[in-house]
Amino acid sequence: MELAHQPREDFGAGNTKIGLGWIIVGEGENSYHWHNGGTGGYRSFAGFSTVNKRGVVVMVNSTSTPDDIGHHLLNPESPLADAEPPKERVAISLPEEQLLKLVGSYQLAPEFVVEFTVEDGRFYTQATAQPRIESFAESATEFFLKVVDAQMTFELDENGIATRVTLHQDGQNIPGEKLD
Repeated sequence: MELAHQPREDFGAGNTKIGLGWIIVGEGENSYHWHNGGTGGYRSFAGFSTVNKRGVVVMVNSTSTPDDIGHHLLNPESPLADAEPPKERVAISLPEEQLLKLVGSYQLAPEFVVEFTVEDGRFYTQATAQPRIESFAESATEFFLKVVDAQMTFELDENGIATRVTLHQDGQNIPGEKLD
C-alpha cells in the first residue's frame, strides 16, 4: 500500500505529483494524497495526510465538485470556491384546472420519461425508475422541486395546454415532447 503513495511523476504545476492512483500535493506537514471521481449526478473526493494522521471523504449528489472542500479540510490554507447560493424559490398556488393543462408524459430521452399528475389539487412529478415527488409552481409555467435542485418550464399551445417541458438540472436544460 505504501508504494501506491510514492510519487511517480510530476502532475501539473508546483509541487504536485502523482502516485499509483493518488495525487500528491505539497511537502512536509502540508502534504496529502487525494483522488476524486463522479458518475450520473454524483461526485466524491477522498484524501488523507499520513503526516497529520487525518483523512476526509466528501460526497455530493450534484455535478458540482466537492474538491475545494476536501482540499480545505486537509490544508486550511487551500481556498474554498466562491459558490453562488441557489436561488430562493417561492411557491405559489395555482387552481387545479390550470394544473390539469400540464398533466401528461414527456419524453426527455429514449429511455427517460417524466410524468406529471394532479391529485387533490397538488402537482406531482415522476421520472422513469424514480419515486413520485411533489412539484411547486413559481408561475403558470415554471415549477421546482424541493428534494433536489431541479426546475421545469412548460411550453403551452394557444389553448394553454402544455406541449413540451424543459428540465433544468445540474446545469443542463433537457427538453421533452409531450407523448399523450
